[in-house]
Order: sequence, then C-alpha cells, then structure tokens
Amino acid sequence: MVSVFLCALALTAPQPPISVRVTPERQLRLAPVTSQPLREVLAALEPLVAAQLTADEATGKLPVTQEGRPLSPERLLLSLTRQTSARLVVRYCFIPTDSLPPRERRLPLFLDRTVTTQRDLPLTLAAFGSRQGLLFEGPESLPPLKLRFQQEPLIRVLDTLAKRTQTRWEVRVRLEGGAPAGRVTDDATRYDRLQRDFQGLVQLSDSEREQELSEGLTRALALAPVPRTFALEQLTSQLEGVSALYRAIPDEHRERLTPLYQSLAQSYQSAFAPLRPSDQDTLAAVRRALDALLQQLR
Repeated sequence: MVSVFLCALALTAPQPPISVRVTPERQLRLAPVTSQPLREVLAALEPLVAAQLTADEATGKLPVTQEGRPLSPERLLLSLTRQTSARLVVRYCFIPTDSLPPRERRLPLFLDRTVTTQRDLPLTLAAFGSRQGLLFEGPESLPPLKLRFQQEPLIRVLDTLAKRTQTRWEVRVRLEGGAPAGRVTDDATRYDRLQRDFQGLVQLSDSEREQELSEGLTRALALAPVPRTFALEQLTSQLEGVSALYRAIPDEHRERLTPLYQSLAQSYQSAFAPLRPSDQDTLAAVRRALDALLQQLR
C-alpha cells in the first residue's frame, strides 16, 4: 500500500523547471527534456527571445523532447513544430506606442531576411506584408503607405514602418493545430503537414536552412536499415510535395514566389554537396526528386 502511494506521489510531483541559456554564439542551449508539454518549453524560452511565444491549448499539451544541443532560436522552434506536427505562424504586429511598454531587446527571432519592393504603390500594412510572404498586423485605422525598399534588412523595414505609423512592432510566434507524431496515411493530412514543413523551412535564413537539411540527411543515413528506408522515403515525398506545391501556384503569383522555391531547392542542393559518394548512392531516389524540382524551377 505504501509503495503504491509513493508511486502515485512520484507521478503527480511537479516537474523540475526547464533550464535554458544563451551560448556565447548567441544560440539557445535547452537542457535535455523528455516528454515535456510544449507550453512549458515555450514558457522557458520566451524570456530569452525578442518575441511572444504561444500555442493553442491542445498543441500546448503535446509532449516534446530535446537532446540539449545548442540551436538558433529559429531552428529550435522548427524542431518543436515538427515534433507536434503544428503550424508555425509568425506575425509582425504593429501596436500603438501608448498601449505597450518598451520591451528589452533579446535574441532576435525570424528577422534574418531582406525586403525588396518592386513599386511604391499605396499599400496597407497587411497588403505590404502579404507581398513579402509575411504576416503584418496593425490597427485598421492606419492609412495605406507608399513604400520602397531595396535589399533592406527586415528589422530596418520594421523600424521604418513603425516610425511612419507611430507604432512599435513585436514578433508573435504561435504553434497551432498540432497532433501527436506518427505515420500519416491520409492524403489530405499528408498534404497539410507538407505545407507546414515548407512554411517552417522558408522561415529560416539560407545558412540555417542548409544546416537543418544537412543534419537531417546525416541523421537519416545513420539509422538502421528499416527506419533509414522510411526516413529516406519521407525525404523523397517531401521534395515531390514541394514540386506539387509549386505547380499549384496560380500563374499571377508564380513570378513573385519562384525565388522562394529556388532558395529552398538550393539549400537542399548545398546539403547534398559534402556527402560521400556511397551516401550519394543511398540517397539516389531523394536526389532524383531534387533534380526534378530544380528542373521545374528553371
């Protein structure tokens, strides 16, 4: 009876706080966690990044595991997104200056990209963000703005827009619509998860995306034969799915979105480059899918 009571007490005892620190290289080292609720991991990360991190109620309850190696904030969030099969939504919100106190700048999040505009037509914040493949949100009372940028860092663009609109900006990251991990056999669910993986990858900078894909290939090649075969099938399906996503783009949006797909394909190609010839042979089916995508994008 006593042993049963002690077991029950152990199961209900509170988990120790999640430890996370910033490394000298400005990465996040999360102490190893096993099957911790996502919401608790996000709560531990939020004080260290210049963003609000949230998840919907169901997704926040899903368990996640991290081995404790240092990662950039973006790659760490992408790992959590994949484990929960969630949708990673990044919003750049413009808030009236008197409604929110200034926040201390911490590790930047989803700001490592540049912005170029083709024409300086009057646009609302939402319309401007949409043309850049970004979610911009602000007060509906803000008038349309004429904007022109040429390879301008996103953080500088946000500062300029905030000054023009007398607001301050904030990055808000939300993981939503997650589900327990597992094999997916339903076509609609597979396509939805493919879109989510694609959205997560394109949020990364080119160098981080290449590193993420390269490490994914290395992990797949190190697996035992049966799980390795499954992992390589998943990689092949992912590339074939990217081709399908590109084919589905309406003609009027294709010119604007093609560079995004080309950048993603180039990251895959760079991840393949350092592999040994024997590994290249093992990845032959994945390579064929990549070559087909590259041909499609020419």
